[in-house]
Amino acid sequence: MQRVSWNNQPAGILIVEAVLSIALFVLFAAGAVYFLTAGLLTSQTAMGSATAAAYVQEGIEAVQSIDRAAWNQLADSPDSTYGLELDGNIWALSADPDNPNGDTNYTRTITISDAYRDSGGNPTDTNTDTFDPHTRKITVLVEWTELPARARSMEDNVYVTDWDAVDITDDTLTEWSDGTLDNLRVSSIDDGELQIIQPTLEVGTTTASTSWSTVTLSNEYDEPVVVTSLLDGNNPNSPVSVRVRNADTTNFEVRLDFPTDNFAPATSNSETVYYMVVEAGVWTLGDGSTKLEAGIVEDVSRVNCSTCGSWNNGTDVLYAQTYSTTPLVLHQVVTENDASWITSFLSDDTSATTPPGTDGFQVALNAAEVTTSHSAEDIAYVVWQSETADTFEGVQFETDLTGNTVRGYSNAHRTENFDQTYTSAPIVLASQLTARSTEGSWMMVDTITASQVTLYVDEDQTLDSERSHTTEYGGYVTFATSGTYYLNSALTVYDEPPMEVGIITNTETGNMEIGSATATASWSTVTLTNTYTEPVVIATVQDGNNPNTPLTARVRNASGSSFELRLDIPTDNFAPVTSNSETVNYLVVEAGVWTVGDGRTKIEADIVEDISRVNCRTCGSWNNGTDVSYRNAYSAEPVVLHQVMSENDSDWITSFVSDDTAGGNPPGTDGFQVAMNGAEVTNSHDPEDIGYIVITADATDSAGSIDFETDKTGDVVRGYTDAHTTEAFTNTYAAAPIVVASQVAMDGVEGCWAMLDAVTATQLTVYVDEDQTLDAERSHTTEDYFYVAFSSAGTLELRDQTFLENPVTVTLQNTYTNPVIVTTPYFTNDLRSPASLRVYDVSGSQFTAKLDVPTDNFPIVNTTFSDDVYYVVMEEGTWQIGDMKVEAHIDTISTVGSRNNGWTGTTTTFDHTYTSVPIVLHQVMSNNDSSWITSFVSRSGDRTNPPSTSSMYLGLNAAEVSTSDAHVAEEVGWIAFENVGTESVNGIELRTYRVTEFAGGHQNGCYSYTHGGTYTAPMAFVTQNSMDGVEGSWATICSLSSTTVSLHYDEDDYLDSERFHTDEAAGIVVFDGSFDYSGLSDADATSGTYESPVIGDGTTWRNFNLLDWVEDVNCTNCDIQIQVRTAAAAADVSGATYVGPDGTASTYFDVPEGDLLNLTHLDAPYLQYQATFSGTLVRSPILYDTSIWAYEN
Repeated sequence: MQRVSWNNQPAGILIVEAVLSIALFVLFAAGAVYFLTAGLLTSQTAMGSATAAAYVQEGIEAVQSIDRAAWNQLADSPDSTYGLELDGNIWALSADPDNPNGDTNYTRTITISDAYRDSGGNPTDTNTDTFDPHTRKITVLVEWTELPARARSMEDNVYVTDWDAVDITDDTLTEWSDGTLDNLRVSSIDDGELQIIQPTLEVGTTTASTSWSTVTLSNEYDEPVVVTSLLDGNNPNSPVSVRVRNADTTNFEVRLDFPTDNFAPATSNSETVYYMVVEAGVWTLGDGSTKLEAGIVEDVSRVNCSTCGSWNNGTDVLYAQTYSTTPLVLHQVVTENDASWITSFLSDDTSATTPPGTDGFQVALNAAEVTTSHSAEDIAYVVWQSETADTFEGVQFETDLTGNTVRGYSNAHRTENFDQTYTSAPIVLASQLTARSTEGSWMMVDTITASQVTLYVDEDQTLDSERSHTTEYGGYVTFATSGTYYLNSALTVYDEPPMEVGIITNTETGNMEIGSATATASWSTVTLTNTYTEPVVIATVQDGNNPNTPLTARVRNASGSSFELRLDIPTDNFAPVTSNSETVNYLVVEAGVWTVGDGRTKIEADIVEDISRVNCRTCGSWNNGTDVSYRNAYSAEPVVLHQVMSENDSDWITSFVSDDTAGGNPPGTDGFQVAMNGAEVTNSHDPEDIGYIVITADATDSAGSIDFETDKTGDVVRGYTDAHTTEAFTNTYAAAPIVVASQVAMDGVEGCWAMLDAVTATQLTVYVDEDQTLDAERSHTTEDYFYVAFSSAGTLELRDQTFLENPVTVTLQNTYTNPVIVTTPYFTNDLRSPASLRVYDVSGSQFTAKLDVPTDNFPIVNTTFSDDVYYVVMEEGTWQIGDMKVEAHIDTISTVGSRNNGWTGTTTTFDHTYTSVPIVLHQVMSNNDSSWITSFVSRSGDRTNPPSTSSMYLGLNAAEVSTSDAHVAEEVGWIAFENVGTESVNGIELRTYRVTEFAGGHQNGCYSYTHGGTYTAPMAFVTQNSMDGVEGSWATICSLSSTTVSLHYDEDDYLDSERFHTDEAAGIVVFDGSFDYSGLSDADATSGTYESPVIGDGTTWRNFNLLDWVEDVNCTNCDIQIQVRTAAAAADVSGATYVGPDGTASTYFDVPEGDLLNLTHLDAPYLQYQATFSGTLVRSPILYDTSIWAYEN
């Protein structure tokens, strides 16, 4: 409905013919004077002035006729000079001055300029006065020439207005209601303020029976949280509670729930039920002094009951806000997955007998004495700031805690006096907040008056008839009346949301060094190149100077940057002992779990302390020792080197290693046993420490300038007096390498140890030696012999092999409410096994990450470590970075795509509308099922294409790993970036790229893309956005530079060993460095639209020309944007395009005091306008009224 008002000003109209008649009369009169006076010049002047006066007057009246026909033409014309022309019989402005009536001796110029008003409302042309958009100043100048060549001119001016236009205004509830309101409400203030609908809370009353009934809500909710209280009165002998289910956007269902009653006749009369519905979220009321928050804990499976054990069990919930005192928490079961009786339990998260504290609470199902089991249900909760008494939107309300005072039905009921006085009994919602008795109970409202409420807790009568109960804690909230209350968000409204980009990097490195030293029978110190925290030393004698004397190398005092070394010569009763110096090769490794070289070679080193077991010829079985399990996983038996590293007893001793199940077998793939080796020398020795180094077997690798290899001879190496064994090297060395070796297992009961005979550039010769304590012979059966050869002495850098194979906790720079985390691993080792990354244990300030390795039935080498992992964190919501739309969300996904299952996902709709396909980064963010899984996205209904501009498939990705086909639901986080190219965040440049059918599998190579920037420390994220290949795959970075990102798609090795893959749609997001920022612009600001009815009836209005309105844009990032559309027929308006003042769809009217419509609307008698509101979660701009100005026909 439109209210119409107008103010018409009369205006005289002169007829052009009359003007010409006057002019002719003047000419005739002037001629008469001329003939009478004989004054030619005087006659000419008079005639010229009269003609000019007529042309000036004609110009003024012509402009006034334009004003009445099309005010827009004057209002839209820039301040400039014009002429006049006739279009048929209608005056119009021309671009250049005109010659009136074709008289070339006269030139007429029309000047149009802005008009102003002084304090008295009088028109002026002084721009320091108030500008008047409804008025234009018109100046008409006529110039001509008189004989003899005299230039003459005449001018006049007039102010023209649109004051005879009609003002069609919307500014009341009734008028706004004629239009269409989308997410807007009309405030009762001033009967017509138009505002964005804010989240709501509503309180009401209903009647419930044992049958389900539907409660229709006054408002619409995205995620309604419902809690109830029962006003007991009609079933005094029957315990009863309230059950809720199917809460959706506009209603919920409710019924009475009676537990099993074996001791009293049950009644089932209807009861009064109070309810409160709150939009899920974190809010405040009114001026923000009262906090509340609402949520739903899904799938609560814990049942607390009288026979279920401790009641101190439940799901922990942390508050989203900070409370200085204990808040009130209302709670309610809101599903019916199991129709048997149940209610809810809530207490402090540390004790069932204590009410919720200031940090959070625990929640569970409450079966009392009725049952011990129940299907999982959802439990709703509403947290209220307690001890509050206030008025909100004219309605009294208060919250209070009862303390430990509320007893059972058959005890004295608890009366609580209100802090305020109500005109009548208010609505009360109450909940029990402890379980101090094991029988279980729930809160009931007995009676309510205008000044107090009476409460009790009730019990079931399943196991006994008594309903007496010890004191419990409770709380309640009151509202003077039912109704709707608008909420303010308590969350920080960011100009831009929290976001950070970071790197999890393998900063743990260690050293390994190889060298040679000269040793004698006396202790000497070997100084190392590096400094170690816990060095593990292996020493091997390269025999040459004592051919007739068995000997070993002894090590002690290894620490920091040195160790001590000597030759150790066993008792020899059959040969003269010599003790010449010998060359001893040594290998030193920092204790830990590492890789070396390109990552293929695993190394672990440690010291087993206080070994007391001595194996020897007379000690019985050699199958004895301390068991050691590998910390790495090995697909084949590794090389194990070992060494006594202490001297608690100076008597001769060496070390022994074998398989942990058989002393005659070398170490297996799981571990080994270690002991002291007394050979035939001794059967007792003080405990010693034995160091060991485990290295991937059959490795050929390099680190820096040093080449190395590892090998096992097999069970072929015999004694000193037997033929020595020659082994050819795999590598080609320029000179003889440095070799360190150990004998493993013990086939010969006499005992022995490894010795080097000779080493050349191509081979080594080895044997095992025996002591000559019991006999002189040094022949020995075949034994296993392990060795490592290095091309030269030097240092090799080690990388921590446990990086991300064990979980890593990452502390975030910002604090988030609902952080969405996406990662991309960077693997430089091209020979690694497949792996993805799992994120879990996410909180507002940290998350845990670890490599997730699919079952590998065809391992190349069993290594999976990542060099670096890049991560991006964004607060969940819909945002904007400059002109780039972004959104971040977390969804619970149970749909598993795989080779066996097919590639169907869960259709997920974007919040933004994108003009081109966005780039979607995605990540599994939970660990509900420890079996391997990752995630995938594609177009909804079409796995071979990337997402559309409005939606996508989102699913779990089990690839070919059939053991993951039935994976438990996981949380999947995703961030969508609009593909606009380049933007910046807090000064850090951001680039996005989407490439169709780009990159192949791990074995196809590393595919490079030039990102267009030159970045010092780029942070890159790659994503696979389709699933062309049925085997399944996921994207990883294989190379990264300042200008390029290289990636490929990896596959598992579950069904086959090949990791080729077809091209897939790729998405790339690159940041110029890491950062943390709380700054994306808040596109999650709520919005709404008002569309007016069609204005006009086809006959009343002949021209719409100006729009003005009154607004209050009261917040940052708030705005009201108005556009109009017109048509010649009412039916055609809906098909027209909304446009701004320049006639295009990309502009909006932005001058509330008065903005002119484009001239294209001149001949359209029907008009409609649209006002688009944008606000924040806290504030909304306000539109008080709009006015459309038009002329009546």
